[in-house]
Amino acid sequence: MAAAQGITVRPLSATRSTTETLVTVALEGPPGIEQLALPSLVGASVNGGPVFGPRIAGGPGEPLTFSFPPTDFAAPLEIQFTEFIASPAAGGGAARWVEIRLDSLLARQGVTGKGGEQAAVDASDMVRASDDEPLIVTGIGFPSPSVKLIAFTLAGYFPGADGATLTIADGSKLPPSGSGSQTGSSPTGDIGQGASSFVTFRFTDFAQLLGTVRLTFAEPGSILHDRWKVGFTP
Repeated sequence: MAAAQGITVRPLSATRSTTETLVTVALEGPPGIEQLALPSLVGASVNGGPVFGPRIAGGPGEPLTFSFPPTDFAAPLEIQFTEFIASPAAGGGAARWVEIRLDSLLARQGVTGKGGEQAAVDASDMVRASDDEPLIVTGIGFPSPSVKLIAFTLAGYFPGADGATLTIADGSKLPPSGSGSQTGSSPTGDIGQGASSFVTFRFTDFAQLLGTVRLTFAEPGSILHDRWKVGFTP
């Protein structure tokens, strides 16, 4: 087995055939732990790059099975994981927030709330923030031509919008209507480089947004990088 950063990868079984190599492992760690990057075959390469194995069975809290190309029946087998995510504990951690002068930001960039419009967020637009690791908002947009939605793009991996709110100038709160996260990948296929997220809120009138708004979010998920290698012997 391999253990690092509070996560243990435990090998369960490996099955070889002439068409594929199936590897099953168990993950042990914080609640909500999930594998983010595909595992790779140690010592194998195709055109100078790693050989990855897609997951074909298993979900959160279950053994995971991955499919690799055929391997030598008599040789030991070793696979490597590089990234995992841990979702924030339910109700755990203080909320992060940031206040943005949305009226001046939108006016400066000529944004009027039409579908497809976008605006960058500068440090000067963020007037106040939570003391401990505030939210970092990088952009604002209006993604839909038919539905009144405002989207905030922020740095970090936020796997869900639970607990996210947008407090507008009159003190009322807009609940989230959608969210998503994405991560970049390195040349070796490692995922988790430059994570970013977005959350959208539905509004009824553009004038609602003209003032200082407060975006609040719960703790982000953690992206853990290391090298977890597990081996199987024929």
